[in-house]
Amino acid sequence: MRWIVISDLHGDLDALEWALDEAGDVDLALFAGDLTDFGDAVEARRMLAPFFERELALVAVSGNCDRDGVRGVLESAGVSIEGRSSAVRGFRFVGSGGGLRHHGMTPHELTEDELEACILAALNSADEAEGRRAEGAGLVVLSHTPPNGTTLDRRGPAHVGSHSLRMVLGERRPALWVSGHIHEARSLSRLGASLLVNPGSLREGCYAIAEFEDSGEPRVELRTKALRRSHG
Repeated sequence: MRWIVISDLHGDLDALEWALDEAGDVDLALFAGDLTDFGDAVEARRMLAPFFERELALVAVSGNCDRDGVRGVLESAGVSIEGRSSAVRGFRFVGSGGGLRHHGMTPHELTEDELEACILAALNSADEAEGRRAEGAGLVVLSHTPPNGTTLDRRGPAHVGSHSLRMVLGERRPALWVSGHIHEARSLSRLGASLLVNPGSLREGCYAIAEFEDSGEPRVELRTKALRRSHG
């Protein structure tokens, strides 16, 4: 099983077409937000078209730069997992969109309480669908805002991620946690049983490929036009 992992497209259709072509055969696309750069529903549909033209399964959340109309398009297309869960190819996905409230200058910023409510709603949906507590090897979390105190949320010397999401990371120990938002925090790391991925900004030519061994363990490779780095 092979996935393309992308985030922070910010309306660059050429970058998306390049990444999908360069990635080759993939079974699924994970998108961690900022489909547009303050765009509208029309732009959102244009950004989604390459996925649908390739008949590529997509799981997505919105970013802090995605307006209400963009989020509506993601929901109507059936690809949004914000506050909900979805079962795709044997994995249970849960999602949380938007950015942690900082300066209020982007259209989709949330307080810690709102982020917590969103991810808990997604986890409750997963638990009900699975008939048990969703955690561990079969769980994948997709969030625009990264969990605090990890490699995913470093901005210079500071950690700027969500404490609520970090709590979920510690309690649920997903196989894979993907987030975006902090472009300079592009990284691969492991925290306990969880592999943490910020693929970087696709507008800046960065994405990742995730492959799963027969054991179910993910192996992820960070890609740019000039450099590849992997982590298993």
